Amino acid sequence: MPNRLSSVLAAETLGTFLFFFVGMGAVILGGHLQGADTGGVLGVALAHGLALAVLVSALGAVSGGHFNPAVTFGVWLTGRIEPVRAGLYVLAQLAGAVLAALALRAVFNEASWRPVELGTPFLDPAIGVTGGRTTDSMVAPMRVAVAGASPWTTSSKRTAFPALRMMIRGAVVPDKVWPSSLASMSSASWKVPM
Repeated sequence: MPNRLSSVLAAETLGTFLFFFVGMGAVILGGHLQGADTGGVLGVALAHGLALAVLVSALGAVSGGHFNPAVTFGVWLTGRIEPVRAGLYVLAQLAGAVLAALALRAVFNEASWRPVELGTPFLDPAIGVTGGRTTDSMVAPMRVAVAGASPWTTSSKRTAFPALRMMIRGAVVPDKVWPSSLASMSSASWKVPM
């Protein structure tokens, strides 16, 4: 029996909230604890990759575990989600992201989150716009492959492959470390002390 739309949207909102809360929280902690060994870029990448792997494993059978409008757009382009449903997914994801940002502003004082701009990505001036676009386009095929494989590995009928599911979602970690550490599309480019 298919999941009810309310359950699906709740899973997307919750998953996006937790993904952003953990990822942006890692950036804020990295900036706040500059003198401490916080893991730098690798710590932020691991926070994102592990959070996403756990969330897709936990909620993927409910909603597909998109947690990102770009993934939903890709799934829509392949005809695996109807346009109205895709729009509702995106609204749920945006709500989860905004709620995560508000929660982080409530948890951390402004002196902690302001220097890292609440974990907002930025393009490293050393690479420039052209270099950032080139670098990001080189990683795009891996992102498409991971997003395209996700429905197969999160289907409730095909949960016999949890190791494969974790490996596919684990591709997020190297994507966050290199080469996107130079581009603005990745959390690894966020203002984290190295």
